[in-house]
Amino acid sequence: MSYADVESKSFDAGDEAGGTRIPTTFDQQGLYAELDAAPLSFLSLTAGARFDRNSRFDENVSPRAALMLHAADRLGVKLLYAQGFRNPSPFEAFFEDGMQFLANPRLRAERIASYEAVVWRGRCRG
Repeated sequence: MSYADVESKSFDAGDEAGGTRIPTTFDQQGLYAELDAAPLSFLSLTAGARFDRNSRFDENVSPRAALMLHAADRLGVKLLYAQGFRNPSPFEAFFEDGMQFLANPRLRAERIASYEAVVWRGRCRG
């Protein structure tokens, strides 16, 4: 996806010709790969990574992984890990109206790490 000439247009009522133009050009691409495996009857694995490229903001690799140990439908444990990020939007980085909003083209990506553990047990039969 490519963006060209992101424009900020803000004006007072009756002054529609006024406003601010901030020319900014950038492009972005993303690539995702995932691998699933079940090497044993009670073990499942998933690993993945996403690469995001942005010509104006940050580039980033976001890994993901899951491990599941299970005894058929009776009992299981699942462990999950993921990293994520989000670049600023053109509005967040470049919008300026001269009154309430100031452009901040130095904004950088937000990042997060996520961990999750799930334990489950099926109904006892008997």
